[in-house]
Amino acid sequence: MRHPISRAVTSPLRPALTAAIAALLPLFAPIATAACKLKQLAELTTSSHGQPLVPISIDGHAATILVDTGAGKSMIWRKAAEALNLSITPVNGEVYGVGGTDTMGIVHVHDLGLAGFVVHNLNMLATGRLGSEQMVGLLGEDFLAKFDIEFDLSKNAIRLFQPEDCKGDQVVYWANAYSVLDLVRPAQPDGGAMGMGTRQMIDPGWVIAHVSLNGEDALAMFDTGAGVSTVSSSLVRNRRIQSQTEPIEEGTERGIAGKAVPTEVASFAVLSVGQESLQNARLRIADLWGGTKAVGTGSMIARAQWAPADMLIGADFFRAHRVYIARGQRKMYFTYQGGPVFLLSPRRPPPAPATAAPPASSPASASAPVAAPPETPKN
Repeated sequence: MRHPISRAVTSPLRPALTAAIAALLPLFAPIATAACKLKQLAELTTSSHGQPLVPISIDGHAATILVDTGAGKSMIWRKAAEALNLSITPVNGEVYGVGGTDTMGIVHVHDLGLAGFVVHNLNMLATGRLGSEQMVGLLGEDFLAKFDIEFDLSKNAIRLFQPEDCKGDQVVYWANAYSVLDLVRPAQPDGGAMGMGTRQMIDPGWVIAHVSLNGEDALAMFDTGAGVSTVSSSLVRNRRIQSQTEPIEEGTERGIAGKAVPTEVASFAVLSVGQESLQNARLRIADLWGGTKAVGTGSMIARAQWAPADMLIGADFFRAHRVYIARGQRKMYFTYQGGPVFLLSPRRPPPAPATAAPPASSPASASAPVAAPPETPKN
């Protein structure tokens, strides 16, 4: 593992004065380091495992929503809207996601309660052919990108901040050493910068950065809505990235269109994210954007209409790290918190009969956990 960046001088935390922010959110206990003031606007309590689900209320009804940095717009599933007696207004346009596209409508929410405050008169996209019984929808980047956001999932917390006079790593208030990534805009399939087209529903607040997979540059979306980190099969194929494919029990992934996307697992020699290098990273491979392919005017070749990144780095990465997304800086800071980063395991053979003892000289299984020095990510 590469060594994280360290600060030469640190300052203790001290409370700052409370203030209001644009009549939208109440202000909770702020944090400050030196001249930097991190005003904590809210702390969301997440589920204790899996993806970051948080409790909300919609027009007085208790519900659960997924905090999803991979969703350009906040969404509510159609069947959830119907169960809550919310009317859906059809609109022209499509929503793109893993597995394909889906039509959309608009739902008007009078009062959305979140972490002790209420947002009034909020419009959400109504979509999702299948939805989920765990959640009513997604809280996307149209809401999240208004704030600096910290994911501290090991403590079941997501914190929203408004920084004042903060420069660089002053926002990393919990540690002296850290890794950092510069955030970039997503790219169209033809390599151009994606705009704000109605059909594409692109939000520049998406958390996208360059990483390295087996020495090859790749564009990664840091997507808390993806439970498991996944590499696009087109990246592996087009760059001829070497990997060792393994069978797995779980064979499909589903997106908002509800279509199953076949997946497999492969082991990659090294995935470098900022100053952090993960050896023998075991990641899913899937045709992430194949469901969005269409034949354009004057062409006989089907091309992906929506391909913002080469891979998704999902909630498994966020569970193993403390992450701070600094919107104004266009940077993401993170520190390794311990435990495995990617939770996928190869399919194990059935156990040997009890009478068949392994030879004393048998080598250790390649899939067995390997002891690692403190603060070194494990897979």
